[in-house]
Amino acid sequence: MGGTIREQAVGFSINNKGYIGAGWNNVELQDFWEYDPSNNTWAQKQNIGGAPRRYCMGFSIGTMGYICAGTNMTGLMKDLWEWDQNANTWTQKTSLTGASRAAAVSFSIGTKGYICTGNNGITPALQDLWEWDQVTNTWSQKAYFAGSARMYATGFSIGTKGYVGTGDNGIYYQDFWEWNQNSNTWNQIANFGGIARMDALGFSIGNKGYVGTGSLSAKQPLKDFWEYSPNESGMNETDLENLISIYPSPSVDGKFTVSSLQFKVNSIDVYDIEGEKVYETPLHLSPKGESVVILPSGLGQGVYFIHLTTDKGNVTKKIILSR
Repeated sequence: MGGTIREQAVGFSINNKGYIGAGWNNVELQDFWEYDPSNNTWAQKQNIGGAPRRYCMGFSIGTMGYICAGTNMTGLMKDLWEWDQNANTWTQKTSLTGASRAAAVSFSIGTKGYICTGNNGITPALQDLWEWDQVTNTWSQKAYFAGSARMYATGFSIGTKGYVGTGDNGIYYQDFWEWNQNSNTWNQIANFGGIARMDALGFSIGNKGYVGTGSLSAKQPLKDFWEYSPNESGMNETDLENLISIYPSPSVDGKFTVSSLQFKVNSIDVYDIEGEKVYETPLHLSPKGESVVILPSGLGQGVYFIHLTTDKGNVTKKIILSR
């Protein structure tokens, strides 16, 4: 990447280009960089409008990119800036109507941009959802996020749905929620496939969502990467998770039975708590037609995750090995 090393930056994509800017490297940053995958090069663009910042939110609509809110040494912000890809210029738009904030979730659907959850330094975790209309340059409040108030969550959008999950508010979260733009309602979906965490990153490509990295603390960064597929059959993915059981857990001998009589299990992978695949198990069928997972003796005791692909979708379940 061009520019200095950094953390707590912001990014978005427009057409076939990627953009990264702002962040923290002992001081708040304001520079803004474009990545062109066609020739694998970075080019510096006009600095982000307003003040240097970190933990701000970004999204794109058409050929315009947007940076909103964030924080710096002077405090929290709520201003919204529009970057024109063609002109390489920043223009200030109407500031967020809700509270100033940082570490929130952002995504866009059609000509609308969205800011959800975050930290306002007082509560500190938030649950509100705000919609910005590119056509009218106005903000309107939408249904409160249905999960617990949180900051450092992640999200993305697929079609007319927005997705928000993980995050932190004294505890780390694993739950994920879907917001329907048409009905302005929230619906809980399957939990995030990895362990609960904060500071993860999310994006979407086509009809798939992706979430990866994050941390359990400043000294416990994560590097696992997960794909979310909305259920095309119309079955709620939470139902799929509830209809698959794995027992016993804890297991002393490393043998787990996967009960999924309503679904065909195609493959089973086992991951450790850091998201590393530690075992790709062959399918063993019990006399009842259930799948049997036999972990190798070399795996030590602790928490693991079994990721199953089935004919109705994918699901991840936590198991405990106590040798």
